[in-house]
Amino acid sequence: MTFAANPKPEPYRLTRARRRRAQAKARKTCRTARYALAGGCCEECGVPLTLDVNSARSWIEVAHCHEVVPRSLGGSPTDLENTKIYCPKCHFEAHS
Repeated sequence: MTFAANPKPEPYRLTRARRRRAQAKARKTCRTARYALAGGCCEECGVPLTLDVNSARSWIEVAHCHEVVPRSLGGSPTDLENTKIYCPKCHFEAHS
């Protein structure tokens, strides 16, 4: 009688890294979709924004993705209904 060897489990750090990459990719996809829904502008004040930090002329032109319900309270960073695109000023005011 022969027994098949059980495959060696993958190290935890590799599975954790793979999970983090998948979550980061999902957040980026959600951020891009929400940016398209907002028309490339701040949803609060209407200032035109960009997602790419390198193409922005100043820090005020970079879009911030705000989570309406924080993850600590059960909000999802990949839910389009839970995210908003804000300019840095409006994002700061949303947290104040």
